[in-house]
Amino acid sequence: MSKLIDTSSRLPAVKSAVKLLAIGLLVMVAKFPFSKEYGMLENFYTTIFMLVAVLLINLIWFYKILLGANWARILLLISFVLAEVPYSILAFFEFQSSPTIAVLTLLGLTIDSYAIYLLFTKPASMWFKKDNQEIKS
Repeated sequence: MSKLIDTSSRLPAVKSAVKLLAIGLLVMVAKFPFSKEYGMLENFYTTIFMLVAVLLINLIWFYKILLGANWARILLLISFVLAEVPYSILAFFEFQSSPTIAVLTLLGLTIDSYAIYLLFTKPASMWFKKDNQEIKS
């Protein structure tokens, strides 16, 4: 059985970053009703399934970041660079077809960017490098 982690040892920057990541995830979810491709009835169940899967995976990921798993922080940065940055470029083209989705995309990108910045500040980096007990894997 694994030990419970002492929450008082978590840095405020890490806690704030995870809260911001959760808000960014909610912004992503908020885009679905405005999207034409996910609004169709035949895609409804697929959309709900994918949404639940993405939410669960991200909640586990955020939990691992809170526990101090450095691999989760690095993986977050890699996924951000590979997925969100190119998608944000497309958001500028979405202003013509769906300004709401474009604004939500850019808002989510801004929130996630600041959260990642917080995770890679010097105090947060030092916290991730310290021995955070047995739950790093």
